[in-house]
Amino acid sequence: MNCPNCGAETAPGARFCSTCGHSLLAHSDERRVVTVVFADLVGFTSLAEGRDPEEVKNLVDDCMERLAADIVSFGGQVDKVIGDAIVALFGAPVAHEDDAERAVRAALKMQASVLALDSEVGVSIRMRVGVNTGEVLVGTIRADRDYTAMGDAVNTAARLQTSADPGEVRVGRTTYDATSAVIRYECAGAISAKGKESPVEAFRAIAPYGLPGERQGRASTPFVGREGELSVLRRVIDSSLGRERAALVLLLGDAGVGKTRLAAEAIEESLEDEGILVLSGRCVPYGEADAWWPLAEAMRTALGIEGDMSQPAATARVYDTVSSAFSIARDAPQVQRSATGLLHLLGYDTPLKSVDPQAARSEAGRGVRTFLQARAAQGPVILWLSDLHWADDFMLRMVDGLINRLARSPFVIIVTGRFSLGERWSPQLGRFNLMSLSVDPLDEPAAQAMLHHLLGAEIEPRLEADLLARSGGNPFFLEELAALVRDDRRPASEPRPQRIELPSSLQALVSARLDGLPPGEKEILEDAAVLGRRGPVSALRRMATELRGETAITDSLSALAEKDLLVVTRIDRGDWSFRSDLVRDVVYGRLTKSERARRHFGIADYLANGDEAERAVDAIAYHYRRAAELASEIGKVAGLPDDLRGQALDWLQKAATAASSSATFDGAQRLFGQALSLAPDDDVDRRAELLLGRAKAAIEARELPLARADLAAAAELADDSRPLLRARTQLYLGEVEQCSGSYDRAVQLLRDAAVRYGDLGVEPGVAEALRYEGMTHLFAGRFVDAERCTVEALSLFQKVGNSSGEAWARQNLAWIAFVRGMISEAESRLGVASQLFEELGNQSGLAWSRGLLAFVRMHQGRFDEAEEIATQALRDARERADRWAEGMMQTLRSAVCLWTGRTELAIRRAESALSSMRSIEDVAGELQAAAFLGRALVLAGRVNDGFQLFADCELRQFGTEAAGVAQLIRAGAAASAVAIGDPNEARRWLSDV
Repeated sequence: MNCPNCGAETAPGARFCSTCGHSLLAHSDERRVVTVVFADLVGFTSLAEGRDPEEVKNLVDDCMERLAADIVSFGGQVDKVIGDAIVALFGAPVAHEDDAERAVRAALKMQASVLALDSEVGVSIRMRVGVNTGEVLVGTIRADRDYTAMGDAVNTAARLQTSADPGEVRVGRTTYDATSAVIRYECAGAISAKGKESPVEAFRAIAPYGLPGERQGRASTPFVGREGELSVLRRVIDSSLGRERAALVLLLGDAGVGKTRLAAEAIEESLEDEGILVLSGRCVPYGEADAWWPLAEAMRTALGIEGDMSQPAATARVYDTVSSAFSIARDAPQVQRSATGLLHLLGYDTPLKSVDPQAARSEAGRGVRTFLQARAAQGPVILWLSDLHWADDFMLRMVDGLINRLARSPFVIIVTGRFSLGERWSPQLGRFNLMSLSVDPLDEPAAQAMLHHLLGAEIEPRLEADLLARSGGNPFFLEELAALVRDDRRPASEPRPQRIELPSSLQALVSARLDGLPPGEKEILEDAAVLGRRGPVSALRRMATELRGETAITDSLSALAEKDLLVVTRIDRGDWSFRSDLVRDVVYGRLTKSERARRHFGIADYLANGDEAERAVDAIAYHYRRAAELASEIGKVAGLPDDLRGQALDWLQKAATAASSSATFDGAQRLFGQALSLAPDDDVDRRAELLLGRAKAAIEARELPLARADLAAAAELADDSRPLLRARTQLYLGEVEQCSGSYDRAVQLLRDAAVRYGDLGVEPGVAEALRYEGMTHLFAGRFVDAERCTVEALSLFQKVGNSSGEAWARQNLAWIAFVRGMISEAESRLGVASQLFEELGNQSGLAWSRGLLAFVRMHQGRFDEAEEIATQALRDARERADRWAEGMMQTLRSAVCLWTGRTELAIRRAESALSSMRSIEDVAGELQAAAFLGRALVLAGRVNDGFQLFADCELRQFGTEAAGVAQLIRAGAAASAVAIGDPNEARRWLSDV
């Protein structure tokens, strides 16, 4: 077995590599987003020709050792060496937030190493490198226990390598997207890769733009939600500079939370005061061996040293600057000593190179302290050191010494870093001001404001809610997710996915945090990710006990809360939730599909066999479904039952039926659809039942095209051997035609359904068909027929003891009475219906009854009560996603405003109602809303607009079967004509009523 970290051969049974100390214990399988580097030497054949085999081997070994060292130095892992090729992984088994960038930088360095070897030994070899980012399965191969990666991303990296020219680094699209801000590229076109259906986009890596880990912020992003922190920070800076009392300010927070932006804003405001010198340096995570680098970067600015300045020019510049700061001659001993230390710090040749390294460091540090102290005596100095969590211990000690030395100077050090900095460094206390500020994610209003700036205020509500939840208020997360939405290149006509795929930059950032967690905390997060977005602590405790035999999770849970990965209300018996949905997505995505399936099944099985199963139907259905879907994607999974799909179908159907009963029609459609995706094609009865269930939910949600499609599919299954299926299909088709305004066609279909039910002796079906025929007559203005059919339906429901049907029939009779102007009778009938619905616990029926009661109260002149009932009914309708009920309640609220003199509000509500009714193509509802909107427009002085709306409705609707409801338009137009003093116009509108 070879070491997965350095590639060295290891002894059998060893737990750690004797070369690098890396753990050799087997890793469990994981799905990870990694960047694969595939490099192959070119010219190996000509190299071997005429040379001794041992010499060739030594040359190749030397080359591979150099390449492996490059890989490891950038944080990668050697996956395998195959002859004259080497494969490396960045992101497994340990992830970094910038693995794609590290991989490309490593590839460019590897090319430089090959060129260096060529010049050293005089061999003519070159190398091709392919780099690709994607999801792979990583783990230990059972046969040889080697840790490796498998997946399309690996194969694509190999294809990119094959297509590259000698000496070239080619990367794929995903790698390019993740690194184009920090690596300069040229387009290499598309390559035809073996085994790939579509060409692979390729890009040629040229050189890095800057230092490792630098991330270019978006200058246009507004500074929001940090006003309080900025105010505190400014007061500390102003106080320290004004009172000449040095200050050390620590800004700590997670990656991407906005530490750098906060510091930059504070410093920019400080620069409004003349005479302040601002110096900055940044610690880098890799690629820079000089521990002095952040201070050296800052001192170059202070001393005026450009990057490529020659030794003589730099020496002269440093001596002049130090002499000016000390206000003494250039040849003074103090100037010579400090200047020598500073030049050594900057990497120039000085006598210090020949002394003990510790002594040289001490002299360089002294040079920095004495120079900054002298410079601060001339004017305030701000030193900004960013990403100090990457600094080594020497750098941290230097910060301590610097702030203590300049404690009585107008000097401020601002440090930004992650919370991990606090685990290895606590600033020494001294005669200076010290402040530590935790930078938290943005609160929801600030995050929303930022998102609106990034994507516009008209962002679709569901997308907005999803982005806010997934970002957890982290500004960088928001920027990356918004960029993904903004850069979506699909045509507007193509539907967007319900949930956008995470960019690799964010997956890497979160993965790096996860890899730093202890195993116990990581396992709790994995359990939580399978459970969902949130849940009770008891569920996590139960999973830990069932899966791993653990009973004590309090410490791990507390640690996760402290690290802002979870929000926990009470550790003992409270609830938990993910701070960010993005974290949950990454944690869940790293579990193998087989492991996800087993955990989902375990949760579902436990809940299904528990005492609370009936109250947990949705959760049980969800976990069974996910287990079944995952198992179907990868084949048989050990530990799962053979009838898993059947169990998932049963619970999904139960959950969908419950959603329909509670008038949650969007949810019902989704659940029925999920069940259909699992139902076998040859299970005709099951598929027909599911199609009809989804069609019924679509009808109630007024998604009529979807309902028609499902009913057409059900009709194809309804052969002569399934007469009951054909009857139900006809019944639902009748409902669709009723909702569409085709009342005569609806009556025909409903009567056919009643006959079919009658032939089968299914009296409840006959009653339901009659009830819907009654409602169809009501909408068509045939009130006597409506009353007759509904009374007959009521009698049948009572005969068979169908209390639910009886309640609905009584509610419909109340509706008929109301439309006929029999208000007292409507109120009486409605009271009986509501009582029945209450006894049955039928929330949908109660909602419909409350909506009708609001209309009754309005016609009784009890406007306040009507508006109160309608407002609550409107909220309920929106929660259920019931657009028809929403439109009706807005219509009623508009009417109340109209009768109580609030004309402008009446217009807005009527416009909302009209929009809702048009979106579901409900003719009757549209005409009612238009009638009130037209009257409100006329009363508001917009006479032409109002009568134009009446005329448009007359042209569109008269001559159809909606004549009964269409009379509302004529009546509204006539009343409006009277209101403006035009009796002739009123007579014209009333002539056909």
